[in-house]
Amino acid sequence: MSQSTITQQVLQFETAYGVELFYRLGRRISATGPLDLILVAALVAKANPAARISLTICNSEKAKQSLLEFRADVAMLATAQSDPRFHYVDFGSRPLVHYVSRDHEWAKWRLVR
Repeated sequence: MSQSTITQQVLQFETAYGVELFYRLGRRISATGPLDLILVAALVAKANPAARISLTICNSEKAKQSLLEFRADVAMLATAQSDPRFHYVDFGSRPLVHYVSRDHEWAKWRLVR
């Protein structure tokens, strides 16, 4: 498979799902946003063609409020939060990390608190 074929397929996927998977910087690319969530949504859409899927990025409080108001069926949060109104399931176990340039003031940090 050629690079142009892969590029075209990625662009078609991005257009079909209304997402941007990569930041394009000249001849370089880097991954964007909540890829786990996008991949889960794509799998659900494929398994359930009649399902109406939309993704909203917001803070955890707004996500939980959307669940309570039945505006959302599922919310994915960065951390498990004890809340008796909800049931949660761990989804993977990857740590949240930050990336900064080497000359950024956070570059000396080993841990964000």
